[in-house]
Amino acid sequence: MARVPKTGNYSRREFLHLCGELAALLGLSRLYVPEIALAIEKASKKPSVIWLNFAACTGCTESFVKSESPPIADIILDVISLDFNETIMAPAGRNAEDVLDEAVKRGGYVCVV
Repeated sequence: MARVPKTGNYSRREFLHLCGELAALLGLSRLYVPEIALAIEKASKKPSVIWLNFAACTGCTESFVKSESPPIADIILDVISLDFNETIMAPAGRNAEDVLDEAVKRGGYVCVV
């Protein structure tokens, strides 16, 4: 396994545990944990995330918001840039669509569906 230095307020162990949780969330084997860790480490800024809910289902968003470890505030403030999630974002209607359009035009985002 590649050596991953301490990132943010997380110890190396906590960071790798978070990467394992991310792999599980994405349905990937734990064998991808080192690759996920290195990808996050190499990112010079917080990854832009566009989260889309289809069929009016917000179950995944609700589960994410109610998670305790790590707290949602830590993830949104320290780990990712959640640029679009219609369930928990402040703008609505045309303003929300403008935010989404701008994030897509910038590119380099991760799309969660």
